[in-house]
Amino acid sequence: NELAHSFLSYVTCYTDTGLWGIVFGTEPEKAGAMIACFQDELARIATSVTDAEVDRAKQILKSGVTSLLDNNTQSLEELGRQILTLGRRVPPEEMVERIEAIDTKLVKQVLSGMLKGDELGLSVIGNIEGVPSYDEILTRQKKIFNFI
Repeated sequence: NELAHSFLSYVTCYTDTGLWGIVFGTEPEKAGAMIACFQDELARIATSVTDAEVDRAKQILKSGVTSLLDNNTQSLEELGRQILTLGRRVPPEEMVERIEAIDTKLVKQVLSGMLKGDELGLSVIGNIEGVPSYDEILTRQKKIFNFI
């Protein structure tokens, strides 16, 4: 749909919670459509993600685990994250084991639970003319995810 010219998602872990977010760059008049598109895709994943999609994501995660072993800086950063959030080093074999335990049902269950909340974080930089209000975005999200 050419709604965005850049897009990325990120995860930040803490000892008792976590943060998952998205960042995208778009034209002001496309911002509302991009947010709605993202919400619709999350709803699709929460209700009908396929085994093939989950398997592909698992392969990407496992590849990331093994690539950490090739880079000292990334390996040390990951070690620091593990110590800070879990209080211990998690061996790559255990990470792969945990990734393998993920299935389609779990993805749907976790995503549905995350998105049925009463809050979300929103930060906008630049021209905000085309961006729906926080309340509009949250209302749409509640309508979508309360049916899941």
